[in-house]
Amino acid sequence: KELQDKSGRREKIIFIKDKNDFHVAFQILLKEGREGKLLTKQKKIYTKESLDVWEQGNTKLNLFIPNLKFNNVSMDTYNTILIEANKRNFTKNYTGNIIKTLKTIMELAYCQGWHNNIIHRSKDFKTLKEKSFQIYLNEIEIKKIYDMDLSKEKFMETIRDRFIISLYTGLRISDMKTLTIDNIYNGLITHINKKTTKKVVYLYMK
Repeated sequence: KELQDKSGRREKIIFIKDKNDFHVAFQILLKEGREGKLLTKQKKIYTKESLDVWEQGNTKLNLFIPNLKFNNVSMDTYNTILIEANKRNFTKNYTGNIIKTLKTIMELAYCQGWHNNIIHRSKDFKTLKEKSFQIYLNEIEIKKIYDMDLSKEKFMETIRDRFIISLYTGLRISDMKTLTIDNIYNGLITHINKKTTKKVVYLYMK
């Protein structure tokens, strides 16, 4: 069966005993996501990386607000998250992921008809984000890593080579894990991006 919300988005109906319990609902939605049964607004399955971020966010939400209920979520809830995150010196981006997790689960649960609270859609209930400071290696440092003799440690040699490939291509860790020699042909690296599912081609640095 499917449930259609006011926006026309269609969702599979998931049955739950305590529809108002955020943390109970979270575990059910996470399980559906892990099994590939839950779709994003773009009708794609959630990636493992996204679901891992959910789990991290929910762990903090459970710490900040143990008995969180959907219908009790308010701007006070939002402010509590900010206060607790600031106490622990969390970065804006880390705090933003916690809030994003709350908003995502609130929306999915709303589409399931588990609650009717739409405070998470308020412009004031916003996800925090800031430009992060990027640390990078220069060509000399990369060459020093490349020239290291790891012949006696083949496993470390493989990790080193993959690391350098990721430096020059920008491939995510999740994509590097699935990269094989079959992806390299005729001077090019061809790969299906796991997050976007788009085909990407890189020049192969010999």
